[in-house]
Amino acid sequence: MHLAVSLDMPPFLNFDLEVLDATADLASPSPLTTFATNADPEAGSVEIPAGTLLLVRVVATSGAGAYSLSLAGTEPVVPLATAGSALPRPVAPLATERAPARGSGAATPYGRTRTSFRAGEALVRFRDGDDDRARADMRARGGHVADELSEGVRVVRFDVPGGLVEEETARFTVARVRGLAAASVAFAEPNRIRRTLETEPNDTLYSLQWHYSLIRLPEAWDVTTGDSAVVVAVIDTGMTSHPDLMGRWIDGYDFMSSDGLDGNGRDPDPTDPGRGPYQFAGSFHGSHVAGTVGARTNNGTGVAGVAWNVRLMPVRVLSDFGGTDADIAEGIRYAAQLSNAAGVVPSVRADVINMSIGGPGFSQTLANAVAAARAAGVVIVAAAGNAGTSVLQYPASYTGVISVGAVDPLKQRTSYSSYGTMLDIMAPGGESRNDVTGDGYGDGVLSTIYDDTTLPAVPTYAFYDGTSMATPHVAGVAALLLSLDPTLTPDDVEGILFGTAEDLGVAGRDNLTGHGLLDAYSAVLAASQIQLPPPDEGPPALGLFPDTLVFGNSEVTKSAAVVNLGGGVLTVGAPDVSTSDGGGWLSATLGTGSAEATAASILVTVNRAGLPPGVYAGTVFVHSDGGEGALQIALTVQLFPPPAPDAEIHVRAVRVDTGQVVQEQVVTPAQSMNWTFPSLPTGAYYFVAGTDFDDDGVIGEMGDLYGIYRDEAHAVPVDVLEGVPVSGLDFPVARRQGFGVATTPGR
Repeated sequence: MHLAVSLDMPPFLNFDLEVLDATADLASPSPLTTFATNADPEAGSVEIPAGTLLLVRVVATSGAGAYSLSLAGTEPVVPLATAGSALPRPVAPLATERAPARGSGAATPYGRTRTSFRAGEALVRFRDGDDDRARADMRARGGHVADELSEGVRVVRFDVPGGLVEEETARFTVARVRGLAAASVAFAEPNRIRRTLETEPNDTLYSLQWHYSLIRLPEAWDVTTGDSAVVVAVIDTGMTSHPDLMGRWIDGYDFMSSDGLDGNGRDPDPTDPGRGPYQFAGSFHGSHVAGTVGARTNNGTGVAGVAWNVRLMPVRVLSDFGGTDADIAEGIRYAAQLSNAAGVVPSVRADVINMSIGGPGFSQTLANAVAAARAAGVVIVAAAGNAGTSVLQYPASYTGVISVGAVDPLKQRTSYSSYGTMLDIMAPGGESRNDVTGDGYGDGVLSTIYDDTTLPAVPTYAFYDGTSMATPHVAGVAALLLSLDPTLTPDDVEGILFGTAEDLGVAGRDNLTGHGLLDAYSAVLAASQIQLPPPDEGPPALGLFPDTLVFGNSEVTKSAAVVNLGGGVLTVGAPDVSTSDGGGWLSATLGTGSAEATAASILVTVNRAGLPPGVYAGTVFVHSDGGEGALQIALTVQLFPPPAPDAEIHVRAVRVDTGQVVQEQVVTPAQSMNWTFPSLPTGAYYFVAGTDFDDDGVIGEMGDLYGIYRDEAHAVPVDVLEGVPVSGLDFPVARRQGFGVATTPGR
C-alpha cells in the first residue's frame, strides 16, 4: 500500500517528519523516508508492504507547538507480491509491540490472535461483479484461490515466508486477512479451527467443586484455560510436592526471618514443613490456595484449578502461627522482582500476587511494598478478612489491592466475610457447616493439602472456608485475562473484573458485596477481541466500555466509549445520574457521535468540593434505542488534610536517569500553589513536591508533606523539550508517617 502523510504546523515554525520500519526491532528501526521541506503542510507518500510495523516521528527543527498529523492508506500502484513469490517481509513480532503497549495502556496489539486457525488461509467472498479487482487485491497480498466452496466462498491461501515461529505465522495470517478484508471483497476471515467443547475436566473430585460453576468458570474454559507464560505468586505458608501441583511451581523463596518451624530463617527453600505429627497437624494453607489458583487439571485425578496452565511462585512468609509485616513486605517485593532483604530476585516477575492473609492495623512498611509492586505492573489480590465486620483489614484495604469477600453456594455473603468501603468483589469462600449442594459434604472449597498426622505425610484434599479461599478464585481469573492479553495493566484487569461482576444486593457497588460476584465467563469475553457485526445487521444494541470508572484522589473527568453492538444507527439519549449519598457531585454528558451511534462516548465529571474524606459511589444511566446501560462510578476524596497555609512546598524537577534535582520552585498555600518550570534541559523528569521542616535540604522525611506526579504508587515520568514550559501537572502532597525515598539538591 501507499501511505500518504500530511503534517500541519503552527505559523512560522518548521517540523520534519520521519517514517521508519520497526518490524524487526522497535528499538532500532530502519529509515524508510524523511520529509524535510519548508512547506506547510509537510506532505508526501511512501510505499509500505502490508504487515509493516511503522514508527512515525515528528522532529521540531524550528520552534515548538501543537501540530496535526494525518496518515492515510491508499491502494498500491503495483502489486507488492505475486502468487508464488516471497513477500517483502513478515508481520512484526508481537514482542515489538508488547513493551510500549504495556506501559502506555494502549489498545490490544495489532493482530494478536484469540482463536486457532489454519496458517496462511482465509475464507473470502468476492463482491458480485467485481471478481477481477478482488483477484488483483488477493494476488497483491501473495494469495491464490485454493478451493471453491458453496455460496461463492473461496479458500484463499497466502504464501507464508519460511522461518517464522508459530506466533509470527499467526500474526502474518491475521495481517493478510485484515488487509484483504479492507479491500474489494464482501468479507474475509481466518479459516478457524473448531474443537469439541470440554467444559468439565475429568478430575475425579471435580464434581465436588461447586464453587467453579457458581462463577461460570466452565464456560470461561471454552475461551481460555490459561498460559504458562503467566505467573501467579502465592504469598503464604509455602509449597508442597503435592502430585496435583507438581510441574506448576517455579523458583520461590522462604522469607521467614525468624527460625520459625523450618529452623533456618530466610533461605531459597519455600517448602511448607507443616506442624505434624499427630495432634499438631499443619493446615498447608499455601498449598490449598495454590491448588485453587492452578492445580493440574484434566489429568484424571484430584481437583481442578481455575487457571490450568499458569505457573505458581511460592513465597513463604507465614507458618500456621502467622507471619510479620516485615517478612510479608519483603516477599511482596521479591515476587515483583524488586530489591529485597534476601538480596535475590526471581528469574521472572509475577504477573499476579495472591495474598490470602491479613489482619487489622495499618502498616506503612507493608503499604510501601504493595505500592511498589503495583507500580511494577503486578495485579495484587488479597482476602478481605474473616472478622465479619467493617473494620479495615490489611493488605486488602490498601489502595491498588483487589479486596475479595466470600459468598456461599447461594451467592449470599457469608457471616464471616468482612465488608466495608474497601471491599471490591466477591468469590466463593465456602460454608462447611451446611450442605446446600446436596453432595454429602459440607459446602467448603475443596483443594490440595497434605495430611501430616502420621509420618510420612501424605498428599490429600480438604474442604476449607474463608475469604482466603475466595481470593485465589479472583487471582486465577486475573491470570486467565492476562493469558488472553498480557498487555493488560492492573487497572485494566480491575476494570474488567469489576465491570463484569454479577451485581449482588442493591444496584451498583455497595459496602456489603462490592461490585458483586466474580463472573469468569463475562470477564474473559471482555478481555477477548470483540468482533462487531457488519453494519445494518440486526437492530442497534448499546455497549459501554468500560462500564466502571474509578476516580482517584485528583482525577476529575473520565469517559466510557459508546459502542453499537448491533446494526443501523444507535440513538443515545441524555444520561441520568444518581449517587449513593444523594449528593450532587456526579454529572455526565454525551460525547460527539459517529456513523454508528449518535454519541461516541459518555463524559463523566466529578466535583469533590465540600465532600468529606471518604469513598463515594454513583451510577450513570445511559438510555438508547438499543437498550439501557449503566456506568458504575467510584470516587475517592483525599483522606488527609491540606497543607498549612504558611508551609513552604519545594517543587523539584528530578532527572529520571541521574536522580539529580535540576531546578526547584517554592510555593505556599497562602499565596498560590501554581508552579512553572519555564525552561528545562531536554530529558525525562519526575516532578516531586514536599516540605523541608527541619531545613536539611531533604524533602519527604517523617512528618513532612510529600507527593509525586501522579502519586507514589503510579509515578509518571514526563518528557520535556528544552524551551517548552512545564506547568499544570496537578498532584497531592500528603503527610508522611515514616521515612521514604527523598530527593536531595543537585550539586
